[in-house]
Amino acid sequence: MCDAMPALGTYVPVHKIMALAPLYEFIIVWLDRDKLREARHIAENFQWLGLSARTVFTEEDPKAYTDEQIMEYLK
Repeated sequence: MCDAMPALGTYVPVHKIMALAPLYEFIIVWLDRDKLREARHIAENFQWLGLSARTVFTEEDPKAYTDEQIMEYLK
């Protein structure tokens, strides 16, 4: 299992990133397929704070996948 939270958009303010930084060592950003550039930007902001971060790119939104499929993408 893993923690997850919706971004509720394609912009995560720096103050929210800074609030999450002490809680996690690794962040995965997974937005809709047409928002890959924004997902990479969010991941880069986490990396600037010293966290490991990456993006996941899929054809469908994460809610279209089963829990098992999601876990495969997150490996």
